[in-house]
Order: sequence, then C-alpha cells, then structure tokens
Amino acid sequence: MLRSLNYSVTFPTGRTLKADVNFTTGLTGIIGANEAGKSMILEMVRYALWGTKALRGSAPDYKSLKVELIFDVKGQSYKVNRTGSSAKLFEIRGDEVDDLASGVKAVNSRIIAIFGYGLKVFDVANNCGQGEVEALSAMLPTQRKQMVDGVIGLDSLDRITEWLQAEAVALSREAEALLTSNPKPVEPTPLAGYVPSATLAPQIAVLRERKSELDQLRGFLSRPLVKPQQPVETVTTPSSELEVKLAEYEEVASTRRELERLIENTPVARYTEDDLDQMEKQRAAFCEYDAYRRDRESRGPTSDYTETDLEHFENRLDVYAEWDRDRKLLEQGHHTCPKCAHQWPVAEELADKIIPDALAVERSPLTRQDIINERKMLASWVGFIDLKLALVEKPALTEGQIATERSHLERQVERDRWVTQLEVMCLPDDPRTALATRRSFEAQMDAYLTQMVDYEQQQVAVETAQKRVMELSSVEENLAQLVEQLERSRTWEAQLSAFQTADKLYTEQMVKITSLQEEAGYYRKGVTAMKTLRGRVKEHLVPSLSRASSALLSSMTGGKRERIDIDDEFNVLVDQQAVNTLSGSGKAVANLAIRIGLGQVLTNKVFSVFMVDEIDAAMDEDRAGFTAECLRSLTTHIAQIIQVSHKDLEADTYIELNNGNGN
Repeated sequence: MLRSLNYSVTFPTGRTLKADVNFTTGLTGIIGANEAGKSMILEMVRYALWGTKALRGSAPDYKSLKVELIFDVKGQSYKVNRTGSSAKLFEIRGDEVDDLASGVKAVNSRIIAIFGYGLKVFDVANNCGQGEVEALSAMLPTQRKQMVDGVIGLDSLDRITEWLQAEAVALSREAEALLTSNPKPVEPTPLAGYVPSATLAPQIAVLRERKSELDQLRGFLSRPLVKPQQPVETVTTPSSELEVKLAEYEEVASTRRELERLIENTPVARYTEDDLDQMEKQRAAFCEYDAYRRDRESRGPTSDYTETDLEHFENRLDVYAEWDRDRKLLEQGHHTCPKCAHQWPVAEELADKIIPDALAVERSPLTRQDIINERKMLASWVGFIDLKLALVEKPALTEGQIATERSHLERQVERDRWVTQLEVMCLPDDPRTALATRRSFEAQMDAYLTQMVDYEQQQVAVETAQKRVMELSSVEENLAQLVEQLERSRTWEAQLSAFQTADKLYTEQMVKITSLQEEAGYYRKGVTAMKTLRGRVKEHLVPSLSRASSALLSSMTGGKRERIDIDDEFNVLVDQQAVNTLSGSGKAVANLAIRIGLGQVLTNKVFSVFMVDEIDAAMDEDRAGFTAECLRSLTTHIAQIIQVSHKDLEADTYIELNNGNGN
C-alpha cells in the first residue's frame, strides 16, 4: 500500500506543480477544480515506481522532476527517490533505513523483483488511468488473451515450454551427431627393435652438444685473423685545451642568443603618443554615442497616435458594439398588429429605440488589442529626451590595446640599446668540429691498443681449436643414426598415444551421448509438465475471474447487470451480450469489473492498491453512485482505493487540491 508522496514538477513553461500527500487505508477521494493537479498525483505514484516509461509525456515535456514515495509490498516498507536522471531505493525497518539500489536501471530492476511484476501488470491490476477504462473492450479477443496471458505469466509458461522443447530437440540432435562422428579407434602394430624415445633422447642431447661445439669451432676457424691498424692523428691540440675554448665560445653565443630573444620578444611601437591621445578622445565620444543608441533601440518603435486619439477610438468601439448588439436583436423579427398593421421589434430591449443606419455608425480603425499595444509604445517613450547625437566612428584600438601600445613606446629605448649591443659583439671561432675530431682520435687509439692484446690472444686460440676439431670428427655420423632411430620410435609412440587418447575420448563420448539422451528425456518431461500446468492455471483463472468480475458488475450497476462470462479465448459477454456492443457506461463498468477482478485474483496479496482516474466520466448519476458504492465496499478486500473524480463522492478521506496550477 501507499504511505506518503512528495513531489515537485516544473514544466518548460515555468509552471510548477508540487504536493505533499499522506495516504490512509480505505477509499481516498482526490477532488478539486479542473487543472488543479489531481491526475498528477497518480502519475507521480506510477513514475516513482516505474520510472520515465510511466510518465504521460516524453522527457522533454518536463523541465524538472523530483519525487519521493514511501510504500509497502507484502508488509515490507520501502522508500524510492527519483529525479529526472537519478534514482535511489531504500528498505525501511523500524528506525533503520538501508540502501537497496542506486541508479535508474538498478532501481527499476529491484522494484520489479520486489513486486514480482512490472508496469504492464500494474496498469491492469492496480491502476485505471484517465480515458483508459474501456481499454479492455476496445481490444480484439486475441489481444485480450495475449494481454491477460502476459499479466498472469502464461506467455512465460509458453516461452518456457518452447525453450524446453527446443532444448530436447537440440540435445537429441547433438547425441545423434556425436554417435555418428564417434567411430571405435584401431590399435597400431608394434615396432620391431623398438627403443623408447626417452632412452635415445639423452644420448642424442650429448651428441648435439658436441656437434654444436664442432660447428662453433669451424665457424671460429672460418673467420680470418686480421691485425689491427693504428689510427692517424689529424688534430694535434689536446682535447682539454679545446674544451676550454669551447666554453668561451658557448658563453659568448649564449649572450648573443639572449639578446636576440629579448629583441624578438619586444614589439615595435606602431603609434606615436599623439596618435594614442587622439584615439582615447575618440573612444570616449564613441562610448557616449553607443549608450545613447542602445537606449533608443531598447524602447522599440514609437506610436503614430496620441492618447486623445486612442480614447476617441475606444469610444467608437463602444458605440459600434452597442449598434451591433441592437442589430442582432432586431434580426429576431417583428410583431404586426392585426388591426392597424403596425410593426414593432420582438426584442423588448428595442422598444422605442431608434437604431441608426449602418452607414451612420463609424467603425474604429483599431481593435482593442491594437489600442493596448499603441499605449504600451507611448509609455515606453515617456520621459526620454531625444538628444540626436551625431554618429561617431568606433576607434581602431580598444582601451586595453591603447594601454599596450603605450607600454610598447616605453620599451622602445631599451630595445634599441639591445640592438646596438648585439651589433658590436664579436663571436670567436667555433672549436666544436676540432674537439670532436680530437676526441674521436683519442678513442680510436685506446681501442687500437686493446685490439692488439686481443689479436695476440686469438692466435693462441686458433691452434687450440684446430686440435679439438680433429677429436670431434665422428660426431656427425653417430648423431644422424640416432636421430633416424628416434624418429621411428616417436612416430610409433605418437600412434600409440593417439590410439589411447582416441579410445579414451570414444569412451567419454559414449558416456556423454548417454547423458545427452537422458537429459533430452528430462526436457521432454518438462514440456509435458508445463502444458499440464498451463491447463490447470487456465482452469482456475478463467472461472475465478468470471465470478469476481460478475460480483463487481452486479454491485456497480445496482443489479441491472449481473454476469460476465469469459471463455478460454477471452471473448467477453455481459449478460450474454458482447462487451463491445454495450453503451459507454456499460463498457466502463464491465471493463472496470474485469480489471479489479484481475487485481483481486493476481496481485492483491502483493500490493493491495487500486487507483482510478475519472472512471465515472461516461456514467449517469445513478450508475456513478453504484460504482462509487462498489468501490467503497471493496475496501474490505483492497487496502487502498484512490479515486480521482469531478463528481461528489463519499470517501473515507479526501485530498483536496485548489491551487489551479494544472494536472
């Protein structure tokens, strides 16, 4: 049930609707003038529970939304807060409030889990919106069947049945495919003179190490031994002296770069001091003219009439309106005296009144709205003195640019000094090339001395390598024989391993085939169970819905209508008459009875609330009274019934709205 609702809605027009409502059990009437916000209460309840899809308009139709709803489901209290882009859900346990979900998607999913159904079921079993009372009768029987099947979950049973059937077929086909592709493997013939590869592999590894050593020695001996060449000295000055000259050169070069940077970053003045003074005077005159121009433009156009003219036009409008009213009364006709044939107007207001000819009544050239607009234009120019200042051209520079140019003038002398200093500064010869050449020679000389030591050591190593090559001369032949024998052993071992793997897979596949066949049988049993369950649900639901709806119909019509019959295909008869052939109020009460019946049968134990919005709009006074009495009587079964109506209704509590802001 509903506990409390607090909301604020602002529309793009700037209009705001807000309310703070506490709900009680029993029948609650929401009353008030047209556009007072009655339907908005029900809309905000739906929006708080189900999000933006429950709004009557699209998201751009609402500038801002803010709502808080406290409600009970199955005896547990919850609080939901929503804005246009956020949502939070809380569980209330006494004085403790626990977070359940945060974010629009998370809150929407959690509320569906709490209720056990969504907005589609809610709008059938818990809510009857404005203008939706005849929604059921407007459907074709097949559409009603699909809708009710969806509400009670039969479409879910059908989907489960189809899924079970598909799974059974898929499993059976998989088992057949596995059986076709699972032949029994054949064991390979044993290998003559077989030596295990595990025995041969270590021997081959030793020979391969020796073969690798032999290849390395041959490669080493294949490289010619070349004596290093001593480098030539082209720069005789030591690198330490050249480094001192480089430091002196870089110091002068750094000073020149800094002067060049200062000169480049110091702008040249474009104007003289007199130029800038003249621009400041022109700017002051332009600002005065621009302020005058904006003031004139803000006042809009002037009127072509004086106040005396407008008063005269109003008098002419009043005279013409009186003449037009008399003319229309005159068109009602005349009485004629049977004795003297004298005629006088039927309208008593025209007795002894002379009506001028149409040409004598002068019409005003302006309408009343035109007169109002002309007076607004007159008012906008009251007190304004038209100075008619002459046009002043906008100066070339802004106030900030003028200040910048003055700064450039101040720095011009300093820039000229830097230019003179740069022109007289001499840059010494660049020693970097000579230093790089000298450093390269010194490095080459160090490398030459090291290479000579290595050359002498390599001469000794060549003699040692030649002796070892002679010792390893038979390694290649022995290695080739063992590798060939290893390949034969590994080929046979691979065949044997493949057989063992295939035989194991064959056994496993046979076990899997048996399991798939058994599982397919379980799914087929599930199909049978789902079909049986569907039949039992329909056997229980349709009669229960017919009985509940019939009792409600009789109560709403004061016994004038007694029975609603709903068959398995959801054709609806009201006292043996098709529901779509009934009158407007007949359809309304029949539809309402079926919807409340669905709620009592399906959802009342979960969320015992039924909201209705102007369901009595098409009913006469008696039927509206019977319907209201029926709703009151249902409060013994439904915890809360909330009704929006323009008619007088008897309720346990009332929510009266008088703000006139619109619903």
